[in-house]
Amino acid sequence: MIIDDIRYRKNSADILAGGEEYKKLPLAEVVRFGIKKGAEIDERYFSEFLRECDRTAAKEYLFGLLARGPRTEQEARIKLYQKGFRKESVLNAIELAKQYKYISDEAFADFYIQTNKQAKGAYRIKAELKQKGVPAEIIEEAAEGIKETEKDAAAALAERFAKNKDISDRKNREKLIRHLASRGFSYDIIKQVLSDLGSDTEDFID
Repeated sequence: MIIDDIRYRKNSADILAGGEEYKKLPLAEVVRFGIKKGAEIDERYFSEFLRECDRTAAKEYLFGLLARGPRTEQEARIKLYQKGFRKESVLNAIELAKQYKYISDEAFADFYIQTNKQAKGAYRIKAELKQKGVPAEIIEEAAEGIKETEKDAAAALAERFAKNKDISDRKNREKLIRHLASRGFSYDIIKQVLSDLGSDTEDFID
């Protein structure tokens, strides 16, 4: 196989070889494998070069993604596959990220709860963590920390929602109940909050 042309970018290169164009190959791998314009290269060697390029690109993409914000293992895997990386490269990138603790579902669950517990109830937070691929046992353990603050969070939301509204009015109460329920607060919590606001709850919550 002849390397017909190489177009260099800042950190990557586009290579034309054997009538095929390979774009955005990591420059570090181009240099490491000694890929040069006009060189004749064994096809197996070139295949190994492409394999290593894919592994390196997957790792660089994932680490860049994680630098912008935490992700669950499932989210990271989906992103890598969506970018078209090979399965081997995806698994390798994920494993490296876990080794460096850049990916940790336990840490993500704790972070997500701390970030959202003032605006959402346990039901919604746990459902969202499940959707993001966090294992159930990790969710349940991390969610223990919500119990102490859940009622206070619901009460604060209720007070803001009820400002300048007559909560003794049936329609306003129903709106408040739906508002808190949509945020993922349990009916027990909602009932306690309504009771603290001096509102009747018997007609609305069992």
